[in-house]
Amino acid sequence: MSIKAPQEGSHPKSRFYYGWVIVLLTFATLLVSAGIRSLPSILLIPFQDEFGWSRGGISSVISIGIFLYGLVGPFSAALLLRFGIRKVVITTLKRFTRLPKYEDAG
Repeated sequence: MSIKAPQEGSHPKSRFYYGWVIVLLTFATLLVSAGIRSLPSILLIPFQDEFGWSRGGISSVISIGIFLYGLVGPFSAALLLRFGIRKVVITTLKRFTRLPKYEDAG
């Protein structure tokens, strides 16, 4: 009887592919971010009723936000490519945690 040693580099074939986890997480992230970006349009009438703002004023602010979001994209991509994701995210989080906290005095 001969016993064969397992060959180096050969792993048992697994049916679970880790790439699908990444695809699922990416899909969920895009779905949530699209929902958050469209949330102001759902709340347009409640904002109008509660605060007395005009529909045009609310839509203008939303439009400016979307425009700035698209305008900043290439610059943030350049920062990520130059310095790396980890450094940019850590620096951004440190900067935003040092912002002054505005609390309601009333």
